This record gives sequence, structure tokens and C-alpha cells, in this order.
Amino acid sequence: MSEKYEVVVNNVLSGLKQYEDLYSKEYYLEFEAKIANMKERIQESLKEGRMLRIGIVGEVKAGKSSFLNALIFDGEDVLPKASTPMTAALTKISYSKESIAKVVFYREREWQNIEQLSMEYDEKLKKLYKEYISKKQSKNPFNIKKDVREQKKEDENMPFRLTNDIKKKLEEKIPMKLKSCKELTELFNKSKVNLRSYLGKTEEIHINNMGRDLQNYIGADTAIVQHVELRVDNDNLKGIEIVDTPGLNDPIISRGERTKQFLGECDVVFLLSYTAQFLTQEDISFMCDSLPREGVKEIRIIGSKFDSGLLDDNRSKDIKTAYSSSVAIYNNQAAENIRKSLISSFHKDALEKISSSLPPSYVSSILYSCSKKKDKGMKYSEDEKHIIEQLKFHFSDFTDDRQTLLSLSGINEIRKKMKEIIDRKKEIIEDKNRTIVSDNKTVLLGILEDINIQVLDNKRQTEVADKEQLENNLHRLQDKLNRMRREVKNIFEATAVEAA
Repeated sequence: MSEKYEVVVNNVLSGLKQYEDLYSKEYYLEFEAKIANMKERIQESLKEGRMLRIGIVGEVKAGKSSFLNALIFDGEDVLPKASTPMTAALTKISYSKESIAKVVFYREREWQNIEQLSMEYDEKLKKLYKEYISKKQSKNPFNIKKDVREQKKEDENMPFRLTNDIKKKLEEKIPMKLKSCKELTELFNKSKVNLRSYLGKTEEIHINNMGRDLQNYIGADTAIVQHVELRVDNDNLKGIEIVDTPGLNDPIISRGERTKQFLGECDVVFLLSYTAQFLTQEDISFMCDSLPREGVKEIRIIGSKFDSGLLDDNRSKDIKTAYSSSVAIYNNQAAENIRKSLISSFHKDALEKISSSLPPSYVSSILYSCSKKKDKGMKYSEDEKHIIEQLKFHFSDFTDDRQTLLSLSGINEIRKKMKEIIDRKKEIIEDKNRTIVSDNKTVLLGILEDINIQVLDNKRQTEVADKEQLENNLHRLQDKLNRMRREVKNIFEATAVEAA
């Protein structure tokens, strides 16, 4: 991108900064972060010979780490399974002759932005609380509840002591980004370690024993860890980069937001959905809302923990019938859920694209592990032993010979699909690069439109006393927003010509 890009970026940011008191700080910081990283991100995507990026997503406990251990590491427990959802970390995995783990911490500027948004969370919560008190008093001024009465005394001394129920209700009106940043700063402040000294740094660890040495880093739960990069001497990783995410329903809000940012860099996404709760509305909403908007061009749906799906079949007496019946049921369930979404959703194009990727594939990482242990004459773990015993109890013809276990695991089928994707690497990357400029332009224009909507809303709520002055400022900001939108469109149109 040319020097003109830098000029336009500075003009837009300075214009937004001038009127930042008229809209949420969240929008400015989001715009600043996206436009600052956009140039580098587009240039990286357009770089000749770059790696194909594959994202692994799914709800917490969908079995993503076990799936990757089976698919990439041939059943070895290289990627630790998080003991709780709180101890998972976003991990980027790529090839290297020397096995290294690198922990990447937030930069100082990024952390300052997080702290600013955390303070904005406090301000919004305080404002919502005052409105809550006002409504209580107007309805019954002589009978204010005890928790409200006590809180009123603390009104000027934030943070205040709200009951969980009241706080939860008030937080529904606070943007996710602000809650995310508040959460991070609370974790930061609770730490007994001087986390601020780590900002802007990386910590590189040479790995001797993969399974043992990674536990402390893949499971890093410190507030300032942005992500972990794992480089491994494994031929299956040549030419690709895997992004292993914590989970769609991640209890750590901030990490969920970071996951979406990383997925924007991915070319292909494998979405794992636990067959016991296969393709829920949350899964479908995520695929429609987040992935296509971020430029992901291909999605593969995988039903995970298929051993549990087989055991849910209470009618079939033999394993072959149970397999065929279960696959048919889940295929129909996936197609039907997507069909229902097509009726009510605005994401028609995205859903049709997802629908074209059907039918799903099905895997059981635990049965693959069992097949490898059969090969080596090793004993099953307690969990593996339990699954094998259950399958033998339910299905008269089930035997845990190596070939049966391997076939039921479905891992070799996924490997074939992975090879097909890697063989099409050039085509997939070129397809993404054709629209990467327009996709990013759309995201930026969307933020500017969100600011405009909030400005209009603020205008409607202006108090009479300062209405004239504030209205003048709002009009000036709206004029500037219109000019910014034109500038952003022009610079990206010019960039598209350069990229071509």
C-alpha cells in the first residue's frame, strides 16, 4: 500500500479522536486497532508462498486438542487437554526443525487500550446503576430494597457492591468488548506476579519433552498472554499453520474476542461439534456471523466424540447398523438445522455456503488412540477402557481389533480431506486474496456506521440545557464521518488496484 494509505489513516484517526467524547471509546480503539494492523495483515496474506492457515474451532470441551493430537501427532498427547476451560490458551502450531514454544504477551499500547476500556466499563455500569436506582425510587420511594439502599451510600466510591443478580442484569446493556477488558484487568490485578514487567515481551522455551514441557505454557491462564506459538518438527505441519482455539463458548470473554481476531487470518476452518449436541444454534450462528465476515472461505464440519454418538443409539444391536444409523441421523440433523436457519436468518449466502460443505465428517479421537495402543501393545487408559467396555456391552459384533478401531475413528478420512485442502492451497489463498481488500474495507465502514448510529442516538437523548452546543458538535462529527467513509472507500479502491 502506498504512502497515501498512511496519510488517510492518520486523518481518519485524528478526526475520530477530536470528537471521542461524543461516542464510546470502544469504537475508536477498535477502529484504531483494525486499521493499524490491516496493512500488515493484507501484505502478509498477499505474500508469495505463505502458509495455508487452518483454524480449529468448536465449543469448550468439543475435543479440539484430542482431535489435533490424533490428526497431526498420530495419537500422542502433545497438546495438553485443558483441565478446565479457564486454563486453555489460543495456540498457533507450525513446522520447525527445532521444537520451540513461544509465549506472546500483550504490547504496552494494547494493554493501555484494555485499561481504558475497563474504565469505560466502570463508567457505564455506574451510569446504569444510577438509572436503576432512579427507577426504583420513582416506582416506590418509600420501599427501596436493602441492597439498593446500601449501594446508594457507596455511590461515589466505585467499584460498588452490587448483588450478582443486579450486576448481571445491568451488564446485559454493556458491550461485550468492555466486559472483556474489565475481566482482563481484574485478572491482572489479582495476580501475585508483576505482570506489567512482561508487557511487550515474548518468552521462548525449547521443548525437550513435548507432553510434559508444554503443560505450563499451553495452559497459561495469565491475563496478559495474547497467544502461544508452538513450532514442532513434524512433517504433517509443512506448509500449513494450525490455529487451535479455546472454544466458542469460552468463559473468558476476552479470549473469545481474541479468538475471532485470529480466525480472521485463517483460510480454512474445521468446526468441531460434539455429536451429543450436534450443530446447535450457537454453532450455526458463529459460523454465519463471525467466520464469513472475517474472510474465511472454506468451512469443514466435523462431528466429534463419535463414540458417544454411537452409544446414544439404543435400537441397533450391531456396530455396523449403529454406525450407519448414527451417520444418517446426524447428517439429517445438520441439514435440517441449517434449513431452519435459512428460513429465519439474514445470512443466506453464508448458510448456503455452509450447506454446500455437508455432509459432515465424524471422528473419535479416543478410538484412534486405542488403535495406536493396540499397534504398540500398550494398555488403555481408564477412559479408553470404559468406552471399549461400553461398546462391547451395547453391540454384539464389536471387537477392539486395530482395524475396527481405526475405521470407526474416522481420522484417516479427515487426513484425506486435509491432503485435498493442502493440494488446493494456491487456489484457496488466491480466492481469499481476491476479496481481502473489500472484506477489510467493509469491516472499517461498519465501525464508522456504528459510530454514526450512536451519535444519532446521543443526539436524540440530548438534554435541553446544553442541546445547542452539543448538537453543533454532533453535526460537525457527522460531517467528518461522511468524509471519513469516502476516504476509506477511496484508499481501499486504490489498494485493490495496487494488489491486482
